[in-house]
This record gives sequence, structure tokens and C-alpha cells, in this order.
Amino acid sequence: MVKKLFITLANLSGICGIVFCGVSGVARAAGSYYLFGYENMTVFNAGIGMMVLCILIKQEILLWASH
Repeated sequence: MVKKLFITLANLSGICGIVFCGVSGVARAAGSYYLFGYENMTVFNAGIGMMVLCILIKQEILLWASH
């Protein structure tokens, strides 16, 4: 049950991270410095943080499987 929840959370955070980074990159390439009321770099960093969260959760799931 918890493992399935963690897998879902990891996948959701990874997808959101990719979307945040992609939207931020496209907005910046279009010449906009602000997105959603925040600077593009802030949105980009939030996307990177979500992808790192995804990696850490998936690594924890792999550690559970080895025990």
C-alpha cells in the first residue's frame, strides 16, 4: 500500500517537474521573464526540485526491495 503510494507520488512529481521545466524554458525562449507571477528561473528550479524528489523516492523504493 505505502509502496504503491510512493510510486504514484514519484511519478507525479517527475511529470510535474518535467512540465514545469518545459513550460519555463518555452516561456523564456519566447522572451518572457515572468511566469505564474514568478521569475522563470524560480519555476525552473521548482521543476528541478520535483525531479530530484522523484529520483530520491524511487531510490528509496529500490532500497526497500533490497531488504
